[in-house]
Amino acid sequence: MVAESTVIPGVPAEILSADFTDNCLPRLRAYLADLAAGVAVVPGVKLLLLGNGRVGKTQIARRLAGLGFEAVSDSTHGIRIDDLALPGLPDTRLWVWDFGGQEIYHGTHALFLQSPAVLAVVWAEAMEGEPPHDHGGLNFRNHPLPYWLDIARHQGHPASPTLVVQTRCDAPGSGALRPPADEVRMAAARCLHSLRVSAATPRGFEALAEALADAVAWQRERLGVPQVGLVWRKVQLRLETMRAADQDRPAAERRRLLTIPEFEAICREEGGVTAPEVLLRYLDATGTVLHRPGLFDDRIVLDQNWAMEAVYAVFDRDRGAYRLIRDRYRGRFTLDDLAHTVWAGYGDDDRRLFLSLMRSCGIAFRHRVFGEDNEEEEYIAPDLLPERDEGVVVAQWYEGVTTETRVFKHPLLHGGLIRAIMAELGERAGPSALYWQGGLCGYEAETRSRFLIEERMTGPWQGEIIVRTQCGAAAELLAWLVDLVEEQQRRLSLHPEPSDRPPAAPPVEPERPMTFSQEPTLDRDWYVSYAWSDNDTPEGREREAVVDRLCAAAEATGNPILRDKKALSHGDSISGFMRRLGAGSRVFVILSEKYLRSPACMFELSEIWRNCKHDTELFRRTVRVYTLPCATIWTARDRLGHAIHWKTQHKELDDAVKEHGTTILGDHDHHALRQMGFFFTHVGDMLGTLADTVQPRSFDELVKHGFAP
Repeated sequence: MVAESTVIPGVPAEILSADFTDNCLPRLRAYLADLAAGVAVVPGVKLLLLGNGRVGKTQIARRLAGLGFEAVSDSTHGIRIDDLALPGLPDTRLWVWDFGGQEIYHGTHALFLQSPAVLAVVWAEAMEGEPPHDHGGLNFRNHPLPYWLDIARHQGHPASPTLVVQTRCDAPGSGALRPPADEVRMAAARCLHSLRVSAATPRGFEALAEALADAVAWQRERLGVPQVGLVWRKVQLRLETMRAADQDRPAAERRRLLTIPEFEAICREEGGVTAPEVLLRYLDATGTVLHRPGLFDDRIVLDQNWAMEAVYAVFDRDRGAYRLIRDRYRGRFTLDDLAHTVWAGYGDDDRRLFLSLMRSCGIAFRHRVFGEDNEEEEYIAPDLLPERDEGVVVAQWYEGVTTETRVFKHPLLHGGLIRAIMAELGERAGPSALYWQGGLCGYEAETRSRFLIEERMTGPWQGEIIVRTQCGAAAELLAWLVDLVEEQQRRLSLHPEPSDRPPAAPPVEPERPMTFSQEPTLDRDWYVSYAWSDNDTPEGREREAVVDRLCAAAEATGNPILRDKKALSHGDSISGFMRRLGAGSRVFVILSEKYLRSPACMFELSEIWRNCKHDTELFRRTVRVYTLPCATIWTARDRLGHAIHWKTQHKELDDAVKEHGTTILGDHDHHALRQMGFFFTHVGDMLGTLADTVQPRSFDELVKHGFAP
């Protein structure tokens, strides 16, 4: 249950403390200073429509707005906000928030449920037991009415009354006579009324209007009628007028964003606001604008619908990005991937803003930075990651080792929590951690400990977040991770059951930052990367002879070198071996001209570069290079030639895809296209590092240097 927040009658809840960690005094002083200069009554009450997708929430909003029924309508993506008159109360406005019902949206909605509102939980009898299914390109996993009541109970504000609204009751006596939820759960969710309506006829909407008026009165008995300074109301009206005028302009001419200086100028022009940042917080909470301090280049979004529609288009299965990211890129994507699919009609600034919004909501995080000047970024969408691969996880996490554990048991758990935890850790750990749908694991260098965090469902919507650490200062790392999980739980208003287990010990050095990296290995995991399969040429025979002698010398010292030609059997994955090679503790690279033109060899080299996080010193420590006379890498012109080669290869294949469509390529070849893009952007850095390294000039020097500790 949400802890009781501070209440002062008439003062908007957004001004007051949300919990004991939130000091509201500066905000309250600024609010009272502006209130003293003139008072305005807040006419708006938030109405949040919650429930499964396709249950009829949007049609209820249309009827309340005086619009007709739509027999066929698009599913709501994310959140839509409308400003409507409340029937029977002409001086009260409804700020209607129409929430998309798909699973991906649930964690994001929690961010908007924490301030006072009227909650309308919408359900339909025919959909209560409906299994997951696809409709209009979207996946719908229907939750029963008790789930949505638990959302209202656990995540809604204590002063948010709930109405239970059954839809599709088109004829007298149709629909269920009683909601399929017990009285205790209904009371815990602060349910005032249970209603039956039909948006098609429309039956029951007069009763709904009366119930809404009751809910507003119930809330105002507890919070008073919210009042703000007259200047606040003037600024709010001006922003609403700007947004309304914007809708009448052509899309290319709309002004959907404001900078902070522009907002501050409006505050001055309307009479002067004591603390514009406090007013901005209030306007964000009421839905007038969207603003997250420090994100979107600190710009203010005037039209939330526009931004949310663009963000959630990424998860629309019919819009091109969803399957590309989930099936081909295994949850990874770049801004260019979205620019060529769902965001093709937007400018660069808009795309960057949408990406910032995705990160702020925890539905995506930055995985790694690459490119010649670190100008390219790759992101992960946790919901589009593959399922856990036990064979891969077991290589980073050892069962049977002494482990520190903390379990958070939740009576209400949705994917938003593990997604937020993964996003917070993923931004720090980057490619050094392993991610799957519902969990992650990795290694923290300061404590020399491994960690594994994952979600486990124990009931229809009950579940656990399990945090485990092992080796090194595991207790210290556990304490740090527990703090992180608890912070995300507070942010999403998800409260676990009390635990009998004692809390984790405090960190030894609370201020010490965590450093995530690949775990050092005590085993000598040595590989050789070279171009082979052309023994009928002098150059091919020379390369093969060098590798044969190298592997024989290593075997004699008790440090065998793995080579794909010998390590792979029929049916084994070639690309899987290449990835293992790229993560090797030492890799011997026999560089030749054929190597520099081979996609397989360049993939191996780029995997080493990626696993070294583009760190030239780590790359040098990992690679033992032996450059044959035929390889041209020594001048800038040489390296440029290789970059041009791979750029040309990439362009030829990319042009064909653009001409014939992305479906022309299979998953394997689509991955090869992305690899070529990586090659030409990184080949200069990789080869430049090798050319700037003192290299052995004879086989004996290679052995001496290569086998040294």
